[in-house]
Formats: sequence, C-alpha cells, structure tokens
Amino acid sequence: MIDRKNARRRAMSPPSGGGRRSPVLSRQITDGRLRRAGDAARRPPPYGGGMAFTRTPTLRDQRGDLLLALVLFVGAILSAALSSIAQVNGDEQAPLWTALVYAVVVAAPLGFRRRWPGTVAVVVSLAYFTAVTIRVPEIYVGNIAMFIALYTVGAWMNVPPASTTSHSS
Repeated sequence: MIDRKNARRRAMSPPSGGGRRSPVLSRQITDGRLRRAGDAARRPPPYGGGMAFTRTPTLRDQRGDLLLALVLFVGAILSAALSSIAQVNGDEQAPLWTALVYAVVVAAPLGFRRRWPGTVAVVVSLAYFTAVTIRVPEIYVGNIAMFIALYTVGAWMNVPPASTTSHSS
C-alpha cells in the first residue's frame, strides 16, 4: 500500500530540478515526415496495410439494382407518355418511339450500376445529353437516372482517394 502511495506521489510531483520540463526537441525524418521523439510509433493499419479497398455488391444489392432499373423504366414510359401529351418540347418534339428507346437505354444500365459504375455513368450521361439534344419527350426520369449513376460513381468506384496516392517529383 505504501508503494502505491509513493508511486502516485512521484507521478503527481513536478520533475526534479523544480522547473518546468521543456519539450524534447530531437526530431527525425522517416517516410518523408518530420517526427518528434514523443510522437506515437507508426503502426500498420489493421486492415493489412497495402491492400486496396474494394467494395463488392452482394446478391441483395444486385437484385435491388435490377428492381430500381425496372421501376425507372416504367416511370420513363409514363413520363414520356405524359410529356408527349403535354407537348413539353412543342412542335420540335422527337417521335414517341424515341422515348421508348431512351427509356431502355437510360434505365437498363442502372441494373448493373454497382458492378460497373464508371461505364454505367458514361452510358446514362450520353443517353441523357443525346435525348435532350434531339428533344425526346421524356424529361424527368432521365434526370433521376443520371443523378443515380453519378452518385454511384462516388459511392462504388474502387479508386483510392487522391490524398493516399504518392507522387514523386
């Protein structure tokens, strides 16, 4: 018991010499970073260090993507029919069959959005801009599909963040 008291007293007392302890100024450069003597030791990350992080969609994710594609396809057909009746583009509107082709091209790739997010985003974006250019009578679902495709690129692409890559100069 006495040893514990003395140990606690020694830990709480100021350092010998009566003055304040100055920080240790010895520094070393490792891995291109400046380290002080009191810094924590560099440990490898718990996930294995050099392993690349990859996300793999589960079977449930893939079924959800197919269901999303089907819902957007049906929504695109309804939107095309209503936009055609309302004559959103006036007399310069493309024929209605182009809206059906557009509905397939914009919705079908979303069924594979987590497997190939970059390719899906390019296909959906090209389809959207082509449809806007030729004035396809569908304006709502294309916007939603393009947003989903571009969001998926950020959420599912297996590209390391720019801050973790090293550039030699």
